[in-house]
Amino acid sequence: TLQHTKFPNVFALGDSSSLPTSKTAAAIASQAPVLVSNLLHRMKGETMTASYDGYTSCPILVGDGQLMLAEFTFAPELKITETFPYLDQAKQNR
Repeated sequence: TLQHTKFPNVFALGDSSSLPTSKTAAAIASQAPVLVSNLLHRMKGETMTASYDGYTSCPILVGDGQLMLAEFTFAPELKITETFPYLDQAKQNR
């Protein structure tokens, strides 16, 4: 829910959180809709239903001017994901 475990009126995302994910724009882009949804539900006194699956991506430099994008989620367990399933991400694409 991105809600603090001791202080119910505190929410966090990105660098201000203690989430076990990379601090990347991709992670925050996945966290923001969860935080907004849960914060709005909380303000209305409703049950918070959105949850962050731990999605993150890490660009890895693999050569001169080349990188590989490693994407994965952590919840409920580590799972490799692909943003571009129509591309074979195991081989170089331009």
